[in-house]
Amino acid sequence: MKKLLFLGIILTLVIGVIPALEESPVAKTYDDITLPNIYSGFWLPDIWDLNSCPVTLSYTLDLAYAPNVEFTGDYSMAGYVGLFSVITPLAGARMSGFLADWDNPKDLFPTFPDLDNTQDIDDKFNLQTFPDSGSWDEQMYDVNCLNNTVGAPTFNPWNNYGIWFDRDGVDQWQDDMWGMVNGGTYNTLGVYDVEILYRKSSDNPTSKGTACATFFPDKPNSFSPTGYGIPTGFFDSSWTIPPVFYPAGISFNTDLNKMSGMKVRVTGSSGLGTIIVKNIEVTGCLTTPMKLKQMVMDILSALLPTGDKDNDHRIEKAIKQIEKSLDPNLWKSESTLTKKGKKVFEEEKKAVHELLKIKNGPASVQEVINYLLKADQTLAQIAIDEAIAAGGDSKEIAKANDEMAKAQEEIGKEDYDKAIEHYKNAWEHAQHAMKKATE
Repeated sequence: MKKLLFLGIILTLVIGVIPALEESPVAKTYDDITLPNIYSGFWLPDIWDLNSCPVTLSYTLDLAYAPNVEFTGDYSMAGYVGLFSVITPLAGARMSGFLADWDNPKDLFPTFPDLDNTQDIDDKFNLQTFPDSGSWDEQMYDVNCLNNTVGAPTFNPWNNYGIWFDRDGVDQWQDDMWGMVNGGTYNTLGVYDVEILYRKSSDNPTSKGTACATFFPDKPNSFSPTGYGIPTGFFDSSWTIPPVFYPAGISFNTDLNKMSGMKVRVTGSSGLGTIIVKNIEVTGCLTTPMKLKQMVMDILSALLPTGDKDNDHRIEKAIKQIEKSLDPNLWKSESTLTKKGKKVFEEEKKAVHELLKIKNGPASVQEVINYLLKADQTLAQIAIDEAIAAGGDSKEIAKANDEMAKAQEEIGKEDYDKAIEHYKNAWEHAQHAMKKATE
């Protein structure tokens, strides 16, 4: 799939005298998700850093057998896919997609073509921003996607392009209207390729996040500024000339801190029909272990006070242990450790041990433990990869990989502190492998 071209601004985060790791974008693919018949949510596992580079989220939303919300009146029977901060309150933007066939409001599953050779609107897609309460309103589109600036000219939200789509055909006169693309704006058959580009609007501490969507990004379209795809736009009055606001996106309230920890979330319901989110791919910069730890401290701090003095004490102790693990003397970069680095794992293990003592605490405590495990797993794996690249001792590398496998076994048993011990052992074996490579 052709990706939107962008120029990412690589940030460096300096804590003490630790040099920041300059990150490069990576691509991750995920399994298809068939939405269940009741509204449900699914977080994808990886954590992305919008501060380091833009994040491109692409997927296919199959609405071919979706229920008609004009019949049900239930807009949860839709597919929602977006990128959100893991630090509360929820901050981010998602794309909604659903069948809303006004021409057949008495049919749960209309037959297509319904009004063949007529431009009728069947499927609707619009970006929604959180935590704003009016996220269904197209008036909230406020981003110029060409220069990634927040601020919109006067436009008519009802006269839009790249929001409503026709599943079947149109006549030859409608086909000649501005922006019409066969297989793009009409003749979609209810299956949509979606690409959303997430960026930060500036480097200011109160920077907003932005989201800009393109449908069918591989499809040639002479009306698109890039020559491909169907971006969203808004006309002033006439539909015969280009939109006054095009391509248009949406902003969401966040800050640079929250942007360091973003995850993709898929939500929605198939009702009595079928809605599938497939071909999911994300390209961007993964959050570094150091930033994961900082994010965890923010999440834990926000939990206080919990209303339980014992739980508060354990959370405070965990925060102090994580602070110790961020001692600049232990870090070479945001993803690699000095020779004294084993103390990072030891302090992390103590923090997790305290968190495991919490009883009837906030549900986010388990998520915090998961993030700490992810940070330690990444530190150990990077050390192993470096040892392999340097031609390190094969026996030590084998021992390191064995420790990584043992860590996964302990996670399966929910013995998380033991898992961290194995990650520490894996890191140490990787160090030995490197040492022997230079002897």
